[in-house]
Amino acid sequence: MKKLDNKLQLTIGIIIGLLITATTVYANNLSFTAKEISYDNTTSGISKTNVQDAIDELCEDSKKCKKLKDNNIYFEYGDPTTSSTTDYTTLGKKLFVALNGDQKSICIIRNSKLHCFDINNYQIEKVHILDVYSDITCSTMSSYIYCSDGRVNCRVNNDGSVMCVASSGGCDITKDGVVECTSY
Repeated sequence: MKKLDNKLQLTIGIIIGLLITATTVYANNLSFTAKEISYDNTTSGISKTNVQDAIDELCEDSKKCKKLKDNNIYFEYGDPTTSSTTDYTTLGKKLFVALNGDQKSICIIRNSKLHCFDINNYQIEKVHILDVYSDITCSTMSSYIYCSDGRVNCRVNNDGSVMCVASSGGCDITKDGVVECTSY
């Protein structure tokens, strides 16, 4: 690739700077509220069609499905309570259930990292499971996404339920938060 000479680089830099300045001045003179900006919801699964309502919907979803943010998270192979362990590494399992507030999640250890899949959050968790299992091919059907690495297999269902299975057993959580774990 041929290197540009200094004069040409300087000229291109000045032109780009002018374009950015002109765009910024123009944009500063525009004024819209988030409700006035339409939003295409065809692929996101969000029901709202303007930016403000879509943000509000995501905010409400995040309140329902808290991620593991605080120290008051309880883990158990089964249905955790506030008297369950808070250190998942002491469970000696590759999969278990977490309780964070009133939210239950199925958690797995994969590639030495903790990953938890929330119930009733299909739009977020279908992307999350693909990210967790990014190095393998997952099966995507109309009602679920299933990923398997041969050690821990997980499935996120569009009805809000989540399930994972390992060689030692498996856990399911229904959309209503009912947990069932079975040891093999």
